[in-house]
Amino acid sequence: MKIDCDVIRDLLPLYVENMVSAKSRELIEEHLIECNKCQMILNQMKEKEPEIICDTEPIEKFRDRFRKHTITVAMVSAFITVAILIIVQGVFFLQPGDEMGYSLLNFYFILPLTALISSILIGMRDAKIKWFVPILFGMIGIFIPWIVFHNTNEVAVFFAFLPSFIGVLIGAAIQALKKKRKR
Repeated sequence: MKIDCDVIRDLLPLYVENMVSAKSRELIEEHLIECNKCQMILNQMKEKEPEIICDTEPIEKFRDRFRKHTITVAMVSAFITVAILIIVQGVFFLQPGDEMGYSLLNFYFILPLTALISSILIGMRDAKIKWFVPILFGMIGIFIPWIVFHNTNEVAVFFAFLPSFIGVLIGAAIQALKKKRKR
């Protein structure tokens, strides 16, 4: 009995995996003796699949650079968000007579604390932008009192610039200690 090539080709994967009955194996082997095309297909199925070699080094480099810049952008964004909230609160919700209490709280505690924490986390990164952060935060320290009170106060600049500068130095020191411990 002559078996069609299509039927044999359907059975070849099972034949290669040794999952056919003895009778089916005999039929397939008889057909393979006569049919060169089916033999060629069988040989292709028996060939070892090529190994896929994946070089993960570029992916790791991208991941490291992405993390480094993501944290820096997130910390600058957090500081700017706090600054915007202070501006909105000062422009829209500050009542006459409340200036002193809220300005002390915002300009001399909340803004410097945010600058310090953000700068420490930025300073721990290997980004070169970390040395620009105190200047940026100091400029924001000038900008906020000007918007809220229509004058600039050197003390507010001091309280925005100094904590961010100290934070970057602390972060850089932490980064240096981590590198030293790794060696």
